[in-house]
Amino acid sequence: MAHSNISLSNLNVGVTATIDYVDSSCPNFHRLTELGFVTNTEIIPVHKSPTGWPIAYLVRGSVFGLRRDDAEKIFIRRKEDF
Repeated sequence: MAHSNISLSNLNVGVTATIDYVDSSCPNFHRLTELGFVTNTEIIPVHKSPTGWPIAYLVRGSVFGLRRDDAEKIFIRRKEDF
């Protein structure tokens, strides 16, 4: 199966997606995977800050705020793409 080229930074608040992969060149790669940002995990952006970033994401029952730099290194498949 080919990997997605849609980054998490392009997902609108309230839209459910599944993580395809996290780019291993991301400086926070290990931390993100430890927090549960791993392949085949459902993710939903739940809140956008007034300035646009960070955005809060629901992952495995917990909410995490991510900066754009990290969100751009996480690639997803939207539900409508399945």
